[in-house]
Amino acid sequence: MIADSTFYLVFLKDIDKPLYFKKIVDAHDFLLAPLVDSEIQHRLKKHNKSANYAYIVNNNKITKFDNSKVNLGATIKYFFGPSQIKVGEHEVVGHAFHLLHTPNVDLCCILDDKDARRIVKKRLLALYNILKWTTDFIKDSCCVSGVLEKDECIQIFTDMKKVGSLKVSDARYDRILNEIKSGQPV
Repeated sequence: MIADSTFYLVFLKDIDKPLYFKKIVDAHDFLLAPLVDSEIQHRLKKHNKSANYAYIVNNNKITKFDNSKVNLGATIKYFFGPSQIKVGEHEVVGHAFHLLHTPNVDLCCILDDKDARRIVKKRLLALYNILKWTTDFIKDSCCVSGVLEKDECIQIFTDMKKVGSLKVSDARYDRILNEIKSGQPV
């Protein structure tokens, strides 16, 4: 799994539920891009939640990328402009693209930035097929993989809706909550 900062911040800042974050992360192998890591640290510090960063640092299921081993700029310069390369979402796309055809890697890319998703859909269609929204990944952690219990997932989405952590409409939250409660896509 490789995710943008939104995924991490939903749990560690917005709804302040690091134990649910830990439960999801412990079920997967996550790769953390350096710019995303910096964004997370900055936002947690800004909102007085720096202590939650320990859930990243102390988790052996999260591996930090070493950008010195990959020429990320060369990988994504054909898809993004120079200023775009310096944001976490585009770094995530670059690393995901780099790993896309790596043998024995079951890759999922959690990406919430609409502009980055639009570029991926337009120019990197193979990568677009493995993109997930944070909301869909959390829902699948309950309804598909069973990592989260139904009541845990309902609590997460109820909290997310209450604090407005993502640019998601109440109607979408309600649809997701109904899917989780019923166990059937609505």
